[in-house]
Amino acid sequence: MITPASTLESEPVDPREARAAQRRAAAERLRVIGMALSEAMLARVSEAMKAGEAVDTGAVALEYARLSRSVRQTLALEARFDAAGADLAKALADERTARRERAEQARADRIQFNFDCVEAAVGEAIAAETDRTGDEARAERLNERLLEQLEDPREEDEIADQPISALIARVCENLGVAVDWSLWEDEDWAVAEWRAGLVGSPYAASSHTPGRRDEPERPEASGPEEPGLREPPELPNAPEILRAAQTRPGALQEAALARGPPG
Repeated sequence: MITPASTLESEPVDPREARAAQRRAAAERLRVIGMALSEAMLARVSEAMKAGEAVDTGAVALEYARLSRSVRQTLALEARFDAAGADLAKALADERTARRERAEQARADRIQFNFDCVEAAVGEAIAAETDRTGDEARAERLNERLLEQLEDPREEDEIADQPISALIARVCENLGVAVDWSLWEDEDWAVAEWRAGLVGSPYAASSHTPGRRDEPERPEASGPEEPGLREPPELPNAPEILRAAQTRPGALQEAALARGPPG
């Protein structure tokens, strides 16, 4: 028997599951009615025989045959519904397992994609700092700490759900590395954040695709424009990105999920 309560992991009740439960309940009700009518007939005939009343055995036999046939058909119907319910339960379980596996794989792919992007971007920020300071020992320590932070299992949710720019800002702040957003304006993930108009992204404020000025403007990012050349907007700094990630986590997550790895 399959019922809506059998759904797993608080998933919505599948319409097929609800219909199967309704059919099973209807068949069960018909069986109860058929049995009640049969028992009522038996009680009526027994009382008549006890009272010495004449009983039309032919009519009784015909009524009994009809009632028993109805009950047998209902029992057979219930058995069919039980078998169909078992098949449906297996199919639904297989579908849920497949959906869960796809979701887990998509999350793993997203974590790996974001991991690679952040590792590369922060590595560039460390290299830029090293070019200025010449401190190779510090660069080595920073790269080790970078990998330790990204490989920490506790970071998986952040890596999976936060935009890449927010992750870069957070990691750079933790490492004490300066952020220069112009380093990555040609990256696919930066362009993806621009296209999504991602809240808090340093690239979302630009009306032109970062690093790709030959692409058309994004109309929703454009405002009133004075005659002449437009000045590029100032890119937010790392703390501003972090504050946006903390105050608007829902919007950031929705945009990040909608974005996905650039194709």
